[in-house]
Amino acid sequence: MFIKKLASVLLVIACATGNLVFNAPEANAIPKLGINIRSEAPAKTPVVKVASVCASYHSWCNASLATATYPSYGNDPITGTGNCTFAAVANWLEITSGIRPSAAQIGIDFVKAGGTPNLGLSNQQVLEYWKVSGIAGTFLKSAQGYYTDENNLKLALDDVKIGAVIAQIRFTAGQYFAGYHFSTNSFHWLVVDGYTTAGPVVVTWGKTIQMTWDQWDKQAVAIWGITTQ
Repeated sequence: MFIKKLASVLLVIACATGNLVFNAPEANAIPKLGINIRSEAPAKTPVVKVASVCASYHSWCNASLATATYPSYGNDPITGTGNCTFAAVANWLEITSGIRPSAAQIGIDFVKAGGTPNLGLSNQQVLEYWKVSGIAGTFLKSAQGYYTDENNLKLALDDVKIGAVIAQIRFTAGQYFAGYHFSTNSFHWLVVDGYTTAGPVVVTWGKTIQMTWDQWDKQAVAIWGITTQ
């Protein structure tokens, strides 16, 4: 099975309904900000205090929280608001540390980073802003990239230093996801906080969604294990 490598941080996020925007990177380009594949994990990575059951039940992580809901931060599959990246960061913060940023703060940070309602930010723009300026009072320390195949996703989720990952997926025109039909190509950020035998358990649009492994294999573009300071 072909294993997809970590995508370039130059992909621009359209957040569900916008058109696909892609600045072609060099082949197998490695992103900046210390984003590495698993074999290049940074030393002395601090333990993330996971607020859920993830850290205790590695093999199925948050599967028991399949109906959990979270703030959507104004991001949904209908309007395609371009802030899916910052909404994912906010959801990740709540899942891993119990911090629930206010919608107002996420909106302010998104605009400061250069985001607009119609078109989101590139991966690199979000990660650089998080590292330098902070999002909801937190600062990115590292974003460790993983291959997107099933085994490496499970390895990331089973790692107690990570517990939940931020992921980028691609919607192809004509696809359905969580009951919604997408008529154009676009990219989207979400949080993966667990997995079951059926597939990854993801958080986006204010709710928890069960994906299938087939969906994940077709749609996953990049995943990052995040640490903050």
